Order: sequence, then structure tokens, then C-alpha cells
Amino acid sequence: MSFTTPTQAAPAQPSGIPPSDPRVYRLPRRVTSYDVGPDHRLTVPGLLRQLHDTAQSQAGHYGFGYRQLADLGLAWALVCIDLHFVGPTPRGETDFQVATSVRRAAGPVVMRDYTASVGREVFAIGQTMWALIDLDNRKTATPPAEMRTLLNDIATPTLDAPTARRLPDQGPFGKTLTREVYLHDCDFNGHLNNTVAVQWMLDGVVRGGASGAGGAISLTRLRASYHSEALLGEVLTVGVSDITPVEAEASGASQVALELRGPDGLVVANAVVKWA
Repeated sequence: MSFTTPTQAAPAQPSGIPPSDPRVYRLPRRVTSYDVGPDHRLTVPGLLRQLHDTAQSQAGHYGFGYRQLADLGLAWALVCIDLHFVGPTPRGETDFQVATSVRRAAGPVVMRDYTASVGREVFAIGQTMWALIDLDNRKTATPPAEMRTLLNDIATPTLDAPTARRLPDQGPFGKTLTREVYLHDCDFNGHLNNTVAVQWMLDGVVRGGASGAGGAISLTRLRASYHSEALLGEVLTVGVSDITPVEAEASGASQVALELRGPDGLVVANAVVKWA
């Protein structure tokens, strides 16, 4: 069993970022050898890394990137993501572009929109929700007034309501495998990197051989949420639900719920993956 992305557009997609808005930040990217899978196409975790790198580039450009925030004792933490695949991801060594924009700040939370495309062909549209955390107490923090003003100045108005929301705990599910957090799995906040968490949950589907998921899975949507930190040396359990049909769609779509649980039994991250 392997993961692919659709060969044609999926129904009911968000409209994405207004292409002509000057407040949209665009960054040219290239699919590297470490971001592709066995099908030689950009993987889901690889795309997430490219989206995050583009967001970080824009944040650094305006003075609220990771390095600048670290000097204030703050850091960005990903809360949740909603990613729609509207076409196949590009193959290795393909040039593509990621466009991103922020929405008006709401409390400690910042919403981002993304569009990824090769030329004029869009292959992914998504949203992320980020929160500021205080590195001393690991709790959410309110953005400084100057940062909030700047975020609202560069915010892009969009027509779509935000779809990135934190998923509730739906488990526990049957265990498929365990993973220990090693040093190379952590980011500079000192906890499990969010893209690694997604990779481990997707590995759980493949390793578990969930009923109804045989052969290649053509992903059309990924929703993921992050609930607590996983630190160096902790052993996490990957859980996978039974596969269920998406009743609201007549296309024969299916979905599976995934989770990562810490040694205390609490959810570290969870996700819902849908395919056509």
C-alpha cells in the first residue's frame, strides 16, 4: 500500500489565495530528492516542510520569524492543518511555487492560507493555524502589540471561512506500531517535529494494513491537529481507526482517523485522511 495524490481535481475545494493580491508572499521551490517517495513525487510530509519553509521565510522577512521570536522568549507552534490535494504532486527536480498569506490575528492564534502550484496548475490548497508559545512555561502567549499590528497590516482578506480546526480525541484506536523520539525527530523547540508526526501517523496506516486501504491511496485531504508536546526519548503509540465511507460524498470517498499517543496515554497529535 502506498500514498499518491489525485490525477484530477477533487470536488468541494476551497478557492485558495487571491492570485493578484500584493500582500501574498510567494516563494519559488524545487522538489528535492529527500522530499519524494517511491513514486518519485513530492510526499505529504515533504510538501508540509515546503509550506512551513515558505511561511518562515515570510515571517523572517517581516521580523517575526523563529530567530527574532527566540530573542523574545517566544516560538511559533502549529495547532492544526487542513490540506486539500487538487492534483498530483510534482515529481523530483520539478520547480514549483508556494504562495502564502496571513489572516487577521485573533488572540494568540494566527491563520495562514497556502496555494502550491506548478506554473498555473494548482496541486494543493491549505490552511494552518499557529499559536505563539512562551518558551519558559510552554504555554500560549499573546503576540506583542507591534507584531499584531504588522500581522493585520499584511493580512489578506479571503472569502472562504477558515476550515483548519483542532480535531477532537476520537480514540483510542488499535495500536499499529510504536515510535521513539530521537534527536533527529525534534525541531528547535525541542519537541517532535510536526511533519514527522504526520509521517508516523501515515506509516501507521501502511503498517497496519487497515481494511479497505489496499493498493495505492489517492489522498484528497489531510486534516491534522497537535495537542501536546512529545519530547526526546519518549515512546509514542500510533493508532489507526477502521476505514469508513464519507457519507456526504457520492464519489465513493473513504477516510481513516489516526493518532499519536504519548506514554501517559494522552493524545500528542491526531489526523483524518481522506481519499477518493
